[in-house]
Amino acid sequence: MKKILHLCADLGSDSEPYRKAGYQVAYVGKREDVRTFGVVENVHGVIANPPCTHFSLARTRAKTPRDIKGGLEIVSACLRIIYACSPKWWVLENPLGMLRRYLGRPKITIQPYWFGDSWSKQTDLWGNFNIPIFSPTRLTQEEITAMRQNTRKLQDIGLTRSDKRAIAPPSFWKAFKEVNP
Repeated sequence: MKKILHLCADLGSDSEPYRKAGYQVAYVGKREDVRTFGVVENVHGVIANPPCTHFSLARTRAKTPRDIKGGLEIVSACLRIIYACSPKWWVLENPLGMLRRYLGRPKITIQPYWFGDSWSKQTDLWGNFNIPIFSPTRLTQEEITAMRQNTRKLQDIGLTRSDKRAIAPPSFWKAFKEVNP
């Protein structure tokens, strides 16, 4: 059974296609601190989602200052684990933002609507992985309105703004799994 390690996985939505396909998925989230997490053997792939809180360009009205050093400690821990595990493929995901200053240009920046999900969120991906096939299309005004309505629906079911923004685009991760089995 192939093992996927999902780092900083508080929702686990990115690795869901792997779990559904029968892969063994090990989640490292709020219960285990990725900074003190040890090495896992026989890892096939790694998905890392370090929190974007302090790297986000949208962080314009925060009550506390950015903690870039703390954010980079988590990113560094993810990269340390990836290096130690030597997986066949790995991906580190974060919304377009300040993390580029520290990791350089990402391998690709995607939009969820390129894969059929009904929202927009530019997301940078760094790593060693195959790029999923996509067909970017220009959105109509009706599609943009529908995206905004979907966002409001998520608020209506009690998700916070940060929870809502952390949800992974399911169609993208399904396409990702197809080219990174």
